This record gives sequence, C-alpha cells and structure tokens, in this order.
Amino acid sequence: LVSDGTAPVKVWAEEQAEATICVKLRRSVHDQAELRVPPTCTIEALIAKYCAQHGGGALTPAQVTLLFDGEKLLPKTTLQAADVEDDDLFDVKVA
Repeated sequence: LVSDGTAPVKVWAEEQAEATICVKLRRSVHDQAELRVPPTCTIEALIAKYCAQHGGGALTPAQVTLLFDGEKLLPKTTLQAADVEDDDLFDVKVA
C-alpha cells in the first residue's frame, strides 16, 4: 500500500520470478543434459536434480561428482559462489 497522504492506494507490482541459468552436465560425448536452475542452487541440489531427471532410476546423488573447469565442487557450494554462468558446462563423474 502506498499513501498519498489522504487515502491508501493499492499498487500492483509485477512479481519478479527468480532468475535462472541453464547449465550443461556432460557424462560423455553423447550424454549431455541441460538443467535450468537458480544461481543460488547448491551443487548438492544440482546433482539431485540431475539424478532425478537423467539417472533413469539407477543413479543416486552419492555416486555423482561434478567437475567445473576441472575442479571438484563441494556439495554446499552455490553456483553463484563458484562463478557459474548461463550455459556453463560441468563434467559428470560417476563412481
């Protein structure tokens, strides 16, 4: 509510949808997935989403490690903290 001093006036604002980025997860040359997630997503949550959508029921998050620019990322790290941007590529390693 915004008031002009006499009576309150309702102001409708467009809801801001949380921005998302598209990241690519590559398990092999012929096995690549694209996921749309918010920059605040953790590596742990990204792995869980990957397993749920592309694991075929046989892949668990405990089996998956993500590498970004050749470095293993810790589970609680956010994409934003790791400087991940739209269309960045992760390598998927399965134990």
